[in-house]
Amino acid sequence: ASCTVKCYVRRGMTGTAWWDDVSVRRVRRRPLETFLLRPRYRGWITDNGPTTAEVQARFIWNDLPGGAQAHRLVTSLTRAEGGPPLATVTSEDLPEDELRVSLRLPELTPGQYLLQLALQRKDSGETVYTSSHRLQRRSGPPPRCYVDEHNRLIVDGQPFFPLGMYWGAITEADLDIYAQGPFNCIMPYSLPDEQRLDWAHQRGIRVIYSIKDFYAGTRWCPGFIKSEADEEPKVREYVRRFRNHPAVIAWYLNDELPLSMRDRLEAHQRWVEEEAPDHPTWVVLYQVDELVGYLKTFDVIGTDPYPIGKNRPLSLA
Repeated sequence: ASCTVKCYVRRGMTGTAWWDDVSVRRVRRRPLETFLLRPRYRGWITDNGPTTAEVQARFIWNDLPGGAQAHRLVTSLTRAEGGPPLATVTSEDLPEDELRVSLRLPELTPGQYLLQLALQRKDSGETVYTSSHRLQRRSGPPPRCYVDEHNRLIVDGQPFFPLGMYWGAITEADLDIYAQGPFNCIMPYSLPDEQRLDWAHQRGIRVIYSIKDFYAGTRWCPGFIKSEADEEPKVREYVRRFRNHPAVIAWYLNDELPLSMRDRLEAHQRWVEEEAPDHPTWVVLYQVDELVGYLKTFDVIGTDPYPIGKNRPLSLA
């Protein structure tokens, strides 16, 4: 194998530059990555279905002796609190790359469930890796904002296509101009208070609320977060504070943060799901070659590998 390491400064910079702590090291990749295809949104099962859970499994065999021939995949559904499997399917003949697994769902009572995929050795039955997805059997009316089976954002019972811009601070003067155009949404980098959200709501402008900087040690992290231990209470505090405001339709969780922060990104997604079942989350990433690793960190994703020019195809985005 070979790799290239480039240490660089941006065009126009002058002076002397130093780099330290640059290293290349060999790591073990996760042998199994999985993506929940159905239920399509947050693992929600409603009175309308679905009746089948579907998962896309992706295998990396480099570090597993015997490769695909020596392993099987066991997919099972249990209650979140544990107990015997409610449904199981075993895949014996595994491919070298990807496999789609379907599991027929039994009649489920409202509550939390766990869909787990276990990669096992055929000879010993040893589980070498597991990947899991949370499912929820829901009852009652749908939430105020959610993504439906057709991948449409539904707001107050109607399809809604957010068309807008990134913003800084919200002012009434800017909103007055903005509301004259075709736009229906803004994503302010600031942390707008209730009054500023009211201004947007009065003009028919929806807000995607940004908590994408609530990660200790990152460049734009607010001063009230001093350590990683501060992240969860502050995320929950802000979501609780603004989740019922009629202007808010979603939460912005990540603006290009690296995959090395995967565990923290997944945690922020989980906290927002728990606090705001009425709103999806959104992230934007330029890391288009690493998207598989981010799959459990968002509900909706945008990619921004700009600039797209004559030497880069539009399909890159």
